Amino acid sequence: MAVIVALTAVFNQYCAIRCVQARKAHNCPYPNLYLPADAPGAAAYNCVQRTHANFLEALPIAALLIGTTYTAAPRLAVGMAALWLAGRVAYQHGYTTGGPSGRMAGAAVGSLTLLVAMGTALIYGVKTLMG
Repeated sequence: MAVIVALTAVFNQYCAIRCVQARKAHNCPYPNLYLPADAPGAAAYNCVQRTHANFLEALPIAALLIGTTYTAAPRLAVGMAALWLAGRVAYQHGYTTGGPSGRMAGAAVGSLTLLVAMGTALIYGVKTLMG
C-alpha cells in the first residue's frame, strides 16, 4: 500500500505543477481559480484546474473507503487503490487533452472502483459488527 500512497502523492504534485504551468501560460492571476469563459485559453486552463480540484475532492472518501477495506482484505484494498489511481490518471489526461468529454473513461474506472470500495467497506463493516 505504501507504494500506492507514494504514487498518489506524486500524482497530486504533478497535478499541482500542471496547474501552475497552465496558470502562467493562460495568464490566470491569483487569487482567481478559473478564467471567465470568454477569456483566451479559458477552456484549456479551466480543464487543467478542474482535474486537480476533482482529484482533491475525491481523494478523502477514496482513502477512507479503501483504508477501511485494508484492515480486512489488504490485497483487495491495494488493488482497488491502484485501480482508482489509474482511473484518476486517465481522468486527468483525458480532461486536459480532450476537454470535458475526455474525462469519461477515467471517471468510469474511478467511479466503479469507489462503488466496489463502498460495497466492501459495508460488507466488512457489517461482518465486524456481527462478530
